[in-house]
Parts: sequence; structure tokens; C-alpha cells
Amino acid sequence: MSHHFASPGSVNLNGSDDHHYRYTMPALEVKHEGKTKMKKSLLVNITPISEAVGRPVEALLQYISQSSNAAWNLDGKGGKSKSLKAYVTGHHAQADLQEQILAFIRSFVLCGHCGNPETRLEVEGAKKRRTATLVCKSCSRRTTLDPDEKCVKQMMQHMHDAHEGPVKGHAAEDARMTEFADIAVGSAAQETKRSLKQRCECGHETSKPQCKRCGRVLTEPASTHDAVEPNAQAQDLTGDVLKWMHAQSAPGITAETSADFITLLSAGHSMAALLKTTGKVVARDAMSSLGPELGQSLTEPRQIAEAVSTTMQKQVPLLQLLLGDPRSPRAGLDAVVAGIHEEVVESNARSLGEAVLFGLLLALHEHADEIPDAELCAACVKLPCQSENMRKFIKYLSE
Repeated sequence: MSHHFASPGSVNLNGSDDHHYRYTMPALEVKHEGKTKMKKSLLVNITPISEAVGRPVEALLQYISQSSNAAWNLDGKGGKSKSLKAYVTGHHAQADLQEQILAFIRSFVLCGHCGNPETRLEVEGAKKRRTATLVCKSCSRRTTLDPDEKCVKQMMQHMHDAHEGPVKGHAAEDARMTEFADIAVGSAAQETKRSLKQRCECGHETSKPQCKRCGRVLTEPASTHDAVEPNAQAQDLTGDVLKWMHAQSAPGITAETSADFITLLSAGHSMAALLKTTGKVVARDAMSSLGPELGQSLTEPRQIAEAVSTTMQKQVPLLQLLLGDPRSPRAGLDAVVAGIHEEVVESNARSLGEAVLFGLLLALHEHADEIPDAELCAACVKLPCQSENMRKFIKYLSE
């Protein structure tokens, strides 16, 4: 005979009753099984709770068993998550077990400085010199954990799962961004180096003015900043768009003003050209707001997206109105995204490679509610820079 216990709805990760608190997890469901010495409490939905919390099931069970002075077991380990069967020995009240999960979250999930649950575990060192730290996405501060704690050891043991499988929980978005952000900076430098190489008649490729193999003097390669300049007509359009946008404010942009914008600036230009130029100007304004911190404290897409958030929020209303205008081509978003990409490539931010592009597109994604994710993904697919990082970014947008 078994008894099933559950609290309806969800539970705030910080244990509060605030109905507006955005970080939640499913309420724990407990099922009592067995009699006498065979009593055990089955934690029915520990897997979705673990995913919401962003910590491995084993770490949660380890903490619960310590707090309850009971042994724990996990059947089905290694199989599909839905087949996992977790339990602790003895019959325990649902409210007690729920409180232990909240205590675990307070100790090993919430930021020790701002209380935000969007944290990720970082492990440094090796063997006995390992250190474990929670890094907060919100305030960027670090909270030190005791690496000798059994729960912390369980989390460190499962660190490789965060790289080999999908990251779960409220810190998942930041972790997925970090997955490709770490290599985004280096990829652009490699692309730049390849673009400066020349092939000698002997077949050797080099970026030097003289071939090392045969000694032939080669024409010095052009700098990446000496790429083909836009024609005068395109330059004029860019200048006109800049002047118009800088004269507007986000609250003042309406369907009427965007229609005036199109009428005024589309003379002699295609609508696609106007959209692409607007994308370039939006990217230029956003990057100019980054200042000297770009490349220093701002190196990852998520950081860049947050830094340009205010600027992008002002520009997005115009972009959405332009894309919704009847005169806008079906591939209008493709033109906007291409313009953003082109501006990043032509700017000094190129040394940071795809990190800047991903940051700008991420900010656009977060503020442009009227742009479907599928259309933004499709526009990214059409960009010429289809690297492994770009494929990961597109996958992130589609999730």
C-alpha cells in the first residue's frame, strides 16, 4: 500500500509567497511505499525539480539524505531522465522534504550577494586544491562554496554533464551562451589571419610580404579595414538614416513617423537597402555605447547584450514598424540582420569576432517581441559566417 502526497502548483526558489517572483520549480510530490523496515519515500518529480534548480539530482538527494539522516538511492541512473526513480529510506512528510530542497537552494544555488538563482558552478584547480565558486549572472559576483561538502563534491563530479548534455535551470540560458562565447573571440582572429594570406606561385600560402619557401616578393596584402568602401549613394543613405534616427526618441516613433521615414528616405533606394542600412545604423549606435569596456570587461555575448540593452530598446520600435510596413519585402528581416552583421565586420569590434554579433542579435531577440524566433533564426542561417559558433547560437534561439 502506498500514499501519495503533493502540494499543488509551483514553489518559488527563494521560498517566498511573492506571486510575481519569476523563478519557480514544481512542488515536490512524495509517495510513501513499503512497511516496517522497508519504508521509503519516493520523490516522484525530483528530476524536473533538479532541472528547474539547475543542479544534479544526486546533489539534491545527498543533501536531503543528510538532513533526514536517511540513505538515498537512484534507480535507472544512466537511462532517460523520466525513468529515474529517486527515494530516501523511511517515511518523511512532504513539507519537511520540500523545506530541505529550499534549504539546499539557499546554500548551493542562490547568489550569496544578491540572492539571484541564476548562478553557475565554476571549479578551479585539481584534486585537493580544487575550489568551487558560484558565479552570478545578475551581479557578476562570486560566492565561495566548501569543496569538502558532500553536495558540492556531487556537483563537481557532475560538472562534465554541463558540457556533454543540455544545461538545465534558470542559469541554463547563460550557460548555453557561455558554451560558444569562450571560443568566439579566437575564431575571428583566425578568420582575419586567413583572409590576409596570399598564395605564391610556388603554392605556399603566407601573410608575409615575401614567400619563405622560394623567396619571391609578394604584393603586400590589403588591410581588412581597406575593404571595398560603400559607394557614395550608400554613404548618403547611411548619413540620412543616422540623422533621422538621432532626431527621434523611442516614445515618439509611431506607425506614422515610420511611414514618413520610409517615404523620405526610400527615394532612389530599394526598401531592402533601407532596411539593411537601418540595421547597420542600429548596430553602430549599439557598439558605440559599449565604449572602452569592449574587449576588457565585455567579452561574452550575454555581457554585450546587457550593455547594449538600453540602446537597442530605443531602436527596436522603428525596426518592428519598418518590418511590419506593407512596403517591406518578405525578406526584410534578412536585410536588417545582414546590415548588423556587415557593421560588426567593418568595425573595430571585429577583433572580438562573433561575440559582438551574437550580443547584438541577442539584444534584438530580447526586445523585439513582434519578430518571431523562427524568422530571426532563418535570417541568421543566411549570413555568410556559418561557423560552429553560429550554429550553436541559432540552436539557442530556437530553443
